[in-house]
Amino acid sequence: MKNNFFFLSIKFFIIGPEDGIIPEKHIRSIVERMQIDYRPQTFYINIPMRVYTLETKSNGIQHRIWHQIEAHQIIVIEGLTYVEYTPTENDNLTPEDYAFSWWFCLYKRILNRNERVMKCTLLNQPICYIPCSLTDEVCLYPVGQSGSTNVYKFQTIQNLIEQFSLPINIKLAQFPGLLKYFSNFFFL
Repeated sequence: MKNNFFFLSIKFFIIGPEDGIIPEKHIRSIVERMQIDYRPQTFYINIPMRVYTLETKSNGIQHRIWHQIEAHQIIVIEGLTYVEYTPTENDNLTPEDYAFSWWFCLYKRILNRNERVMKCTLLNQPICYIPCSLTDEVCLYPVGQSGSTNVYKFQTIQNLIEQFSLPINIKLAQFPGLLKYFSNFFFL
């Protein structure tokens, strides 16, 4: 999915608590909203957070690889899905993760896990996943996608022109660290 944003570079305000846009602090609220509204959601990452990618080994087994993604970038949550992977020692294995076979002298093998996740994309990076059960605190500012009329999200200039009647009062917000990606957004 490609986002077609039209941006304008002019003087700006830095985002902060006085902006009126409240960041999401927990993944649970995003998951609950996505269970009702199946549209992709876009967020500005204000503090580093953990996500994982799936790596497929030569034998076809998939493992999770955790990554710390840096702040000051845009993440698009495309939807809720389930992924299957084979846990490793890094996944805190429990006795329920093993199956025993009596055929080969009590052969013990690791069972695959199914996990409900949010499928996400970052700018110029592979698909990543955020577990729906993640308890880490996050700081994600909502960004309105094309067609959004929500005044409690950051909006692009193109969306303001298309979705809101003029004249409107706006403030220009610049996301720190995203200037190289043409990241000026407006909010009402």
